[in-house]
Amino acid sequence: MNPKIRKAGILFMAALCVGWTSCSKPGEIGKPVADDGYILLRADKENNGKRFSIAGYPALSSDITTGTGRTTLLDIYTEPEGKGQLIAALPLSFGKGSNEFHVPETFTVADITVYDQAGNKHKYTDKLQFSFTLVLNTEAPRTTARIRRRLAGRVEREEVTVYAGHAEAVRIDPAP
Repeated sequence: MNPKIRKAGILFMAALCVGWTSCSKPGEIGKPVADDGYILLRADKENNGKRFSIAGYPALSSDITTGTGRTTLLDIYTEPEGKGQLIAALPLSFGKGSNEFHVPETFTVADITVYDQAGNKHKYTDKLQFSFTLVLNTEAPRTTARIRRRLAGRVEREEVTVYAGHAEAVRIDPAP
């Protein structure tokens, strides 16, 4: 294997591990981006380290392992109950504190409770604003991502070249 590719892969995995397991503190509310903008943010390396926000509804699309302090990816959709377009999957800690989410051991989407920056409870039907710091691995080779856009009443698919990346320091607020 090419040593440069191997090194890039190791750096990428290390960045993911640190990003998903670090206890980074939530920052300020980020610059709002459109529903299809989350993936497009990863196309420009100038976005690395900047804060952005998306507005949407929380959902879980798969089983999770619960436990206080665990981090899992919470899906954010354009409509309640995991309907509409998937905007992003953001890492959130499981718990009942600020910027965390909670579900009972056995749950449905209706059981999701999200706690915002102020510690207020929100249900899956509440539209929320999720702010985050975007971390890109600009050293690794770029990959192709597919996005769907609604243009003039129809859905068009587009391919975009993006950097590997993830969100960290997620902050939750009621949607404006």
